[in-house]
Amino acid sequence: MKKIQLIINFILIICFLSNCGSKNDASPESEGFFIKLLGAGNSDEATEFFLDSQDKIIGLATQSFKELDVNKISPLLFRTDKFGNQTLMKRIAGIQGNTIRPTADGGVIILSGSKTALSNTDYFFVIKLKADDSVEWTKSFAPTNANDDRLDILGSSIEQVSDGYIISISSKYTIPTLNQEYVYLWKIDNTGNLLRSTYFGDPATTNRSSKSRALANNDVVMAGSYNQYMRIMLSNSLGSFKWDYALYHPNSAEKAVGNDVQIANAGFVVGGTITKTTGETDGLVIKTNSDGKIEWQSRFGGENNQRINSITNTPDGGYVVTGTTDVVFKGTLNDNIWVVKLNSSGNVEWQKDFGSPKDDVGSCVRVASNGNIVVLGTVIYETTPMLALIELTPNGETKK
Repeated sequence: MKKIQLIINFILIICFLSNCGSKNDASPESEGFFIKLLGAGNSDEATEFFLDSQDKIIGLATQSFKELDVNKISPLLFRTDKFGNQTLMKRIAGIQGNTIRPTADGGVIILSGSKTALSNTDYFFVIKLKADDSVEWTKSFAPTNANDDRLDILGSSIEQVSDGYIISISSKYTIPTLNQEYVYLWKIDNTGNLLRSTYFGDPATTNRSSKSRALANNDVVMAGSYNQYMRIMLSNSLGSFKWDYALYHPNSAEKAVGNDVQIANAGFVVGGTITKTTGETDGLVIKTNSDGKIEWQSRFGGENNQRINSITNTPDGGYVVTGTTDVVFKGTLNDNIWVVKLNSSGNVEWQKDFGSPKDDVGSCVRVASNGNIVVLGTVIYETTPMLALIELTPNGETKK
């Protein structure tokens, strides 16, 4: 793999940001290609983003900060223009930033949960923002099992349907020695009132969900895992499952998880990660038809650990993924942001990696109206995580 080391660019930008209060005060770039770092002097970890009709970026992260010498975390909403210049960065009520989606009225809906729900009073929040980013309403929910035991939240996502929202949650109960995992579906109305909830799972299986996408008919497709298999699930607009498939991969002794899913080419495409018995990892992409049946699968691995966190479609009928890949920097093995372009059959057309001497992560990838690829990730400067935006041409080139 061809290694692209952009640490010099990253450090120069970060040093500039630290000298100007970590604001993006540089002259706006108008070429349409960029590598940008965003932050406010705190610890910011990327989650995901979407592009509006003008290719402006609306994104979500988790910010760790101190308030009166108390360590706190909060969802972080940020906006940029189409050139990656920061126009907004604000904390909102909640815990971690899990999911952000545009809403039909021009606002956004945010799902905020925690991986340590047992230590919190409220377990996940749904926050509806207006088009001006003011809060329209906030609701909190607490998933429990059949015995009303509180659960740790492992993954979550939210999608708007015609008459409300579908929330998918995967949770785990580990007290005192049980290891029960459940997948929940919650249906709420347009003001956040709970209409219906259902869950499934048992002590003998691991059941997890991750990202989801809404179809034009208001069905919702979800990625996740079932025991050692990557998984794809489809719900109707009422929050009832229509089908649920464990997707095959070659070695049943390994474990695969679907981290993201997209509606693609008369079906769906799921991107995720295989963990080997040695602890090493490979990337995995599986394409299915509209009924969830496998059409093809591609595995990416070798001498490097590789993980896929996000996948999206490209205008040529292919796909692009982002995640992490191992690189050696001055004798030390670290994670770099990894971007791979696939054709419509899942074959690699090109791949690039970007990073610093620390562990960096590609969290989300989207495609702009001009076909350029935009990646959101987290890079580490010294010991501080910051948000990174990278734009590539359809051929994988970068310009500053």
